[in-house]
Amino acid sequence: MSEVAIMSSSSQKILAPSTPKRSASSCSSSPCTPTASTKEEQPIPCFNTPNTPNVLSSKFGFPLLYTGHIQLIFGNMFAGKTSELLRRMRRYQIALKECVLIKYINDVRYSKESVSTHDQVQQRAIPTDRLEKIAHLVQKYDVIGIDEGQFFPDLVDFCEAAANGGKIVIVSALDGTFQRKPFGDVLRLIPMAESVVKLKAVCMVCCKDAAFTKRITDEQQTEVIGGADKYIAVCRECFMTRNTPYAKKNKSVFNESMIEEEQEDTMPFFSSKTLTCQVNAN
Repeated sequence: MSEVAIMSSSSQKILAPSTPKRSASSCSSSPCTPTASTKEEQPIPCFNTPNTPNVLSSKFGFPLLYTGHIQLIFGNMFAGKTSELLRRMRRYQIALKECVLIKYINDVRYSKESVSTHDQVQQRAIPTDRLEKIAHLVQKYDVIGIDEGQFFPDLVDFCEAAANGGKIVIVSALDGTFQRKPFGDVLRLIPMAESVVKLKAVCMVCCKDAAFTKRITDEQQTEVIGGADKYIAVCRECFMTRNTPYAKKNKSVFNESMIEEEQEDTMPFFSSKTLTCQVNAN
């Protein structure tokens, strides 16, 4: 009996010790509990950082309703972007929506206070160089149209704030420069928009579909506002061609005399007077 008791007591002594307690340092380094350094590397997201809904709402003065949306109208020069913008705005006006147009203040080709198409269809607009400056003026409207959106440095933040504030935002803009590079920050709007379309013009050299803009003057800076006197719409083939028929020696005036100088016997040409493509027959 004594031997059994001794053996049982000894076995209890062997089995009694529990798993060693982890020290604070070893526990903190375990996968279940992140260390202080891990917490610093992976901070909790904060909704008061730049470009978050709260910050944008405070910056532009729009409420947080999340009931609006963004429509993007992209395209090259002469693709009909402004015409499409005005058509959509008119559609909302028929539906008794309060609509307002915003234009780039330096675009005075046709009017200082109106958005205008190349064929002189005009609509009154608010001119500005930064959308933040006129945000307080558009609070009461249901639909906000922005022409030449590529020129506004705060376009992305404004559109996001307005859409979060329940506004319908329609933007017409060039998607690329005359060098086929992204124009400003306008392409950043694509993942934020509910609707994106790209319009095409007609190539002013060969009459094919034209997706690109070609400059026919010597200016090299990105922002050069002009019409047919500075730009033409071209297809890929005509964009890559070194000598554009309308830009002999980089002349800055686009007119019929330039066409006649460069015209070949069988080359299609663009008539700036009739806005139609014609083919010079032999």
